[in-house]
Amino acid sequence: MPAIDTGYGVKGLILKGDKVLVLSKPNGGYDLPGGRVEGSENSLDCLGREIQEETTLGKVMITNCFAPWSFVKKSGLFVEGITLLCIYTDGTVRLSLEHSGFEWVPLKKLRSMDIYQKYGLEKFDPNSLMQSQERRDAYGDLESRRIAAGNGRRV
Repeated sequence: MPAIDTGYGVKGLILKGDKVLVLSKPNGGYDLPGGRVEGSENSLDCLGREIQEETTLGKVMITNCFAPWSFVKKSGLFVEGITLLCIYTDGTVRLSLEHSGFEWVPLKKLRSMDIYQKYGLEKFDPNSLMQSQERRDAYGDLESRRIAAGNGRRV
């Protein structure tokens, strides 16, 4: 049986109030910031690096993972990954050449976009965002999870 090429990726659902950062692809599709994990990177380092490369946002606060996903690309590569919830903290979006545009999209509008099920966004419940002490205990102190997107390291 032939080997299947696989990759592992991470996407960030970046919230700014009641809106989410959605990137536009040159082919007309939509995307979330993120990409494939490289070398010995962990998911947090990868997401920080990808957010910086794709958007130049200075910092985001990563709160938790809420959705696993997988799909097969047109090239035949099987990609599996996770979507992490992020909170916008500062910075101006400046896109790399990988994307053709961006929009801060209301949460309700996400349901009509191709990324909604692709990246498990239907599993995100904005009403439960860190409302209980149990969730805070489960995910730890948010400040200790602040990620400097410029170098992908915790600050």
